[in-house]
Amino acid sequence: MHKLVNHCKPVNVAQSVHIQNAIDNYMDYFRQEFTPEYTVIVKQHLLEDHCVDDIQRFGLGLGILGEQGFESVHRKFKEILKRHSTLAPSKRLLKALQEHESLPVPIFSHSSQLKRLKDNHSDLCNT
Repeated sequence: MHKLVNHCKPVNVAQSVHIQNAIDNYMDYFRQEFTPEYTVIVKQHLLEDHCVDDIQRFGLGLGILGEQGFESVHRKFKEILKRHSTLAPSKRLLKALQEHESLPVPIFSHSSQLKRLKDNHSDLCNT
């Protein structure tokens, strides 16, 4: 699955359907074999709920985003959860999600990447 999404090449609709099927198969296997002992982690959530949407939105693999961005988000989210550790688990998660959503998140750090996205998706990029 890593090779399906970790690149900067264009992705067409048929490829994105193939990627979604691979993700669905992986998550079905994970849930069948490892839950309830293990829970879905942040990276799996991003993969399952956001990966194909982002690929379709930008028309490119996720290599342009880089793993460092996901690692940074994960680290920040853990810091926020720790800050709210005195709350009940359900309230802690809700508070962390609300706080995390209010943070500014730079998506692209290289101007050449941003230019390519602007050229290909001017309707989505307004910077």
